[in-house]
Amino acid sequence: MNNVKDSIGWADYTLNIITGCKRGCKWGEGGCYAKRNWNRLHRKRVGCEFEEIRFWPSRMEDPDLWRKAPCTVFVGSMSDIEYWPRENTERIIRDVCKTYYKNTYMFLTKNADSYKGFLWPPNTMQGLTMTKIISQDNCLQLIKMEGVPRPFLSIEPLLGLVGYFPVEKYELVIVGAMTGPGAIKPEPMWIRSVRDTVPKEKIYWKRNIRGYL
Repeated sequence: MNNVKDSIGWADYTLNIITGCKRGCKWGEGGCYAKRNWNRLHRKRVGCEFEEIRFWPSRMEDPDLWRKAPCTVFVGSMSDIEYWPRENTERIIRDVCKTYYKNTYMFLTKNADSYKGFLWPPNTMQGLTMTKIISQDNCLQLIKMEGVPRPFLSIEPLLGLVGYFPVEKYELVIVGAMTGPGAIKPEPMWIRSVRDTVPKEKIYWKRNIRGYL
């Protein structure tokens, strides 16, 4: 596992059993932070394109899953569970989440439908990413999250107002700012809308936004 205490904060470690994403988010000139990091590490080598979904089964046997337990593990920081083959997701649930049961495993997606049809054990958390909560599409995604056992919300990057949503159903709300070239700074009214909507004990302000608070 990768130690990410200094960069993520809300999880102790990342575990990238599956990498790659097909969504192609284009937030300003900086684009997707995961794709930027991937291209930096792999120097855009042929066969290592970020858009290719790759399964790394050997990473499910990481000895740190026992050695560092109990800890919180973010599964898939370089991907989105929406694009994972179903059989791979089921294998991760069975061979990682249920096997190394002392840890808490956090998953994340921009599409709430990604969690449907799986039997999520109690040591897993299901997260939804969005940038604001004002549109009909946002509301539909939040409604779909009502069926998952332990939902959390990631508002990153914060790019607009956060209106009402059933916050009582969410264990955690992570809020971060856009980073990289061309990053849009969070406006004070956006930050205030988060504070007005979410109880402070549920908010995790990422380090990249704390300078704007």
